[in-house]
Amino acid sequence: MKSIKNILLAMTLILTISSCKKDDDKVVGQDELHANAKTYINTHFGDATITRVEKDREGALNEYEVYLSNGVKLEFDVNGAIENIESLKQLPDSVIPVSILTYVQANYPDQYIIEWELETNDQEVKLSNGLELKFTKAGEFIRIDQ
Repeated sequence: MKSIKNILLAMTLILTISSCKKDDDKVVGQDELHANAKTYINTHFGDATITRVEKDREGALNEYEVYLSNGVKLEFDVNGAIENIESLKQLPDSVIPVSILTYVQANYPDQYIIEWELETNDQEVKLSNGLELKFTKAGEFIRIDQ
């Protein structure tokens, strides 16, 4: 009886570990990017070139991580809609919703935005001083995120 319990425990452990394993990102060609993603990149980051594209499986959907020659990392959904932008330098004003940009410029004039993320229910920006601010989907300030 003890050996059966050990076998069941081992099987449970193996199944748990294998189900927690994250799928590896797969490097793909630029041709796999949706036209909307390509247009977004050309519009807002025209001076940069794409250095790497990774296809990432999130649940049942694919997402694409795009790395640019200027150090910017972009994340797009399968339809080419932007979900996240990260940089060590200031992001272009054109990629930040106007209401969020206005709020940051008015309340944090010595800081600039280095990351923007669209989440399910809200948006978040990270400032050059490390402060993270939450906004509604409509761009209204909610709180400082900790």
